[in-house]
This record gives sequence, structure tokens and C-alpha cells, in this order.
Amino acid sequence: MDSVQFALALDEFDVTIHQPHPPGYFLYVMIGRFLNSFISDANIVFVTISIIFSGLTVVAIYFLGKELYDRITALLAAILIITSPSFWFHGEVALSYTVEAFFSCLIGLLCWKIYKGQENLLFFSAAILAVAGGIRQNTPVFLFPLLFFSVKDIPYRRKLAALAVFILLSLCWFIPMVYMTGGTYKYFSALRELWSIAGTSNSVLKNGWDAFRQYADVIFSYVTYCIGGGIVILSFSFYYVLRNRKFKSLKSVRTCFLLLWALPVLFFHILVTPGIPGHMLIILPPLALLVARAITFIGNEVNTLVNRNISISVSLTLVVINLYIFFIMKYPVSYSEIRAHDINLPTVLNTIKKSDPSTTVLLLDYNYRFFSFAHIRYYLPSYMICEPKKVSDNTVGKGKFFAWMDGKTFIIDKIVLPDKITRFATLIRSVDLLPTCCSDINVKISQPIPEYYFVSGPISLVILEKTRKNSSAQDMLCVCHYWESQRSCVLCRFSYIKHYW
Repeated sequence: MDSVQFALALDEFDVTIHQPHPPGYFLYVMIGRFLNSFISDANIVFVTISIIFSGLTVVAIYFLGKELYDRITALLAAILIITSPSFWFHGEVALSYTVEAFFSCLIGLLCWKIYKGQENLLFFSAAILAVAGGIRQNTPVFLFPLLFFSVKDIPYRRKLAALAVFILLSLCWFIPMVYMTGGTYKYFSALRELWSIAGTSNSVLKNGWDAFRQYADVIFSYVTYCIGGGIVILSFSFYYVLRNRKFKSLKSVRTCFLLLWALPVLFFHILVTPGIPGHMLIILPPLALLVARAITFIGNEVNTLVNRNISISVSLTLVVINLYIFFIMKYPVSYSEIRAHDINLPTVLNTIKKSDPSTTVLLLDYNYRFFSFAHIRYYLPSYMICEPKKVSDNTVGKGKFFAWMDGKTFIIDKIVLPDKITRFATLIRSVDLLPTCCSDINVKISQPIPEYYFVSGPISLVILEKTRKNSSAQDMLCVCHYWESQRSCVLCRFSYIKHYW
């Protein structure tokens, strides 16, 4: 869904209608617009960006590994990143996470050089951090502790000057982004809306210990997607250090540097919101370096005991495991996931096309990320589409709806349908939502792809008509006559319909 919103932003940039979604990703979209002037395919544009920055990240991690440790560790880290299931996946889709991984790695390299005494890189690092913020606004926030650690011995006057460089360059992309969104009020209202939905409403402070355990488990999975079999090596090395009291390894400046890089991101996503697997790519460089160092550490320890270095064997084993995860296993970040989506999306679109766009309104749940409101809006622009779930009360204009009609995306006060609309159609994902009474209420159901059902029927099942004398408008409301008899109506079990009971 985020990919489609980036594509829509190539034509019209407006954060309030999620083109793209908040906080904006302004420079990422502008890079896309530049390439789009040569490549007239939005998906190819953003996938090309992902591929280019994937390669640059591998180069950057190699130089960082050489600076921090040695050439062998650098090569191991580069190989681990190349075969990382999550990194490989996001390098082939239209998302911004590999770009963030590159800037994270580059900023980490600059921070280490500054820490080692190259103060002349301070202003350059401030400029790179500002550019990274224009790609993904969370990057400077998560990397600030690392930069703060790196400049601790630099005079305050130079620190303030570097901060001024960062602020001025950030304003160069922030001001145009806010202007294109319609002003500060609209922009920050959209930002507050996103934070209320994805941040404060999901935080551990609000949802308690169960949420903490759930989020920690999810983040562990995401980290595993990043480093594959390296999670076993990393865990074993940590256990070995604690068991044999070799705490000197944990106290090294390099280890502390990498942990300071990774821990703020991990703590945020465990305590606030787990997000999606791509959010972990910002800390893939330190994770890869930690795994690479763990391999050499274990190799040296085994070599001391049995006079045999197993580093190469362990590295090859990890590569094979990562290849198996990406190509064979059906994880969310895998080749099979990309392949399935590329096959399923046209099938879903062709199924929807069987409904007449002149008489059908599409009701599409915003939560279906892979076949969403945005996908249909992008590929089937002739349909009237409504996402009938109210956005947050914190947004600009309380209690509004997303809708697509007449070639534009709108946020509207209420869903109003013209007289020509006589049918609805929608996608649902769970078999539990299928009614036993479909034949009675004239609802048609088909299954275009596994787990997804296409449902259509008379518009009278989901609207309450106003008096035709005064208005031809119709307000969206479930008026299913089967509710009182406790029968399972496909409509009144939708989450967005429940809101109105």
C-alpha cells in the first residue's frame, strides 16, 4: 500500500490524502519524480531506486567494516547483507527502506571517523543527516544518539554550527513539503493523525505487558528476517561470553558503538509499535557487523581449542540458510511473496473489472495492505471508491472518510452516493465473514485468490436512503434485516460497519 501511495505522489504530492502517507518522505518522492521523467513506470522507478541503493549499501558496509575491524570482517558483513532475506526483498520492491539502510550505514561510517578524530567531517555528516531526514524523517531521530556519542569531544561552538547546517538544509526540503501539502496546519494535523493511529494507540504504556511480549516477539522475527541464520550465531556468542566471563569483548568501544546504533530503534519498536519488517533495515549494518564479528570470535575460540578455524564453514552455512529462507520458505520477506503478489494483484483487478464502474461503488478496507484502497485507486481509476472507516478524530476535520471519484482522492465528511449507484462490491479476507444467508439477500461471492473473497450485492444492503423529495443522496449505514434474527450477514460483520451500530 505504501508503494502505491509513493506512486500516486509522483502526480500529486499531498500528505493529508496520504500521497504519500505522513510524515512525507519528500526527497524520496522527488528522486522518483526525477527518474519518472525518463522512465514512465512508477513501479520500475522506485524499484530502480531500491536496487541502486542496495548496491551502495553493500559498498558502504564494506568500508565501515574495514574502519571498525578488518578486511575479513568487512567482507563477511557485506556477504551477510547481500544474502539478507529482508534486505534482498526490499531491494526488489518499491519502498524506501534500502535507501534508509544506505544512509544509516554512511552516517555510521562518518560518526566512527569523527569519533576517531576526523573532526573535519562534522559538517559533511550534518549535511548527510539532513538529506537522510528528507528521505525518511525518522532516520535523524534514531541516529541522533550515535552522532551525539561521536561528537562528545568536539567543542560546543563547532557542534552548534553543525546543528545549524543540519537545520538549514532540512528546511530546504521541509518547507516545500509543507507548502505542497497545503500549509503547516494541514501537515501537522495529518502527522498527529498518523501518530495517534500507529503510535500512542498501540504503545506498551497503553496496552500493557501483553503488548510488550507480543511486540518483542514480532521484533525478534524482524531481526531474524534481517540476519537470517546469523541470529543463532549472535545468540550463541553472547551466551558464550557470559558463560565464560569474557566481558572484555562486550566492553569494547566498537561493540558499544554498534549497540548504541541498534538499541534506540529496537526499544522504540518494542515499546511503541512493531511496524513492519522494513523498519529494521536502518539497523541492518550494525547487526551484520555484530554477526560478522561473532563469526570471527567463535572461529578464534574454536581455533584455540582444537587448532581449526571454522569461520569460513560458518559463513558458508549462514549464506545457505539465508538463500533457503529467501527462495524456499514462505516468509513475508521472500521471493515467493513477491511472486505471489505479482500474480495475485492482476487476478484481483480482473475480478473487480467484472462489476460495472458506472453503477458500482467499491468499499475497500484500509487495513488490507496488499490489495488496498490505494491499489484500486491507482489501477482502476474509473471506479468510485470509498474507504468507509472514519479516520482519527485528531485529523483536520473530525470524523472523515477517504474517497476516490472523478480522478482525485478526497477526505469527505460523509459518504454520499449518486442515484446511479445501485450496487456495492468489496474484498474480505476471512472465511468466517462469509454469511449463511447470501442466497437470501442476493449477495454474490467469489474467491479470486486464496484467502480473499470478492463480495458484491445491492447497495440497499449497506445504505439508508433519504427521502427522495428533498435529496437524492444516500448515507452509508448497515440496515441488514437479518441482525435481529442473529443470522450471519457479511456486511454487518465488517469492522467499519460495526462502527455505526
